[in-house]
Amino acid sequence: MTSYELEKWIWNEDDFTKMGWHDATVYGMKLDGDLVLDLDYIFQWNQPEVEGFYFTFWVAPCTLIFHSATDLSFELTQPIGGDRWIEIDDIDLAEHEGRKKWTIITQQGDISFYAKSFKQLVRRRPTYQLS
Repeated sequence: MTSYELEKWIWNEDDFTKMGWHDATVYGMKLDGDLVLDLDYIFQWNQPEVEGFYFTFWVAPCTLIFHSATDLSFELTQPIGGDRWIEIDDIDLAEHEGRKKWTIITQQGDISFYAKSFKQLVRRRPTYQLS
């Protein structure tokens, strides 16, 4: 594995159906009218060559921005002695009363809110990771 060909550097809601955030790790969060998440995004999962071995990954640091986020609800539980990071399982989008309702489903609970749109900025080329 020598390189990963990045399709583009900026993703948005037009790309939502082909994106997946499973196992993305969130390292930082900011609210300033937008909900901004710093995360490691997995662009590709690589099947192990030998059965029983671990997957490898192509991962890049990204900034995920939900524009004009409102009505935020955080229902997160962090066990004592557990990791300090939030691990995403999936992101769900639903229409509710003509508005886009987003739910970030994590291993620690859910974050739900309304936002007009999102974009994800890739901050560095993906690198090959063993875990």
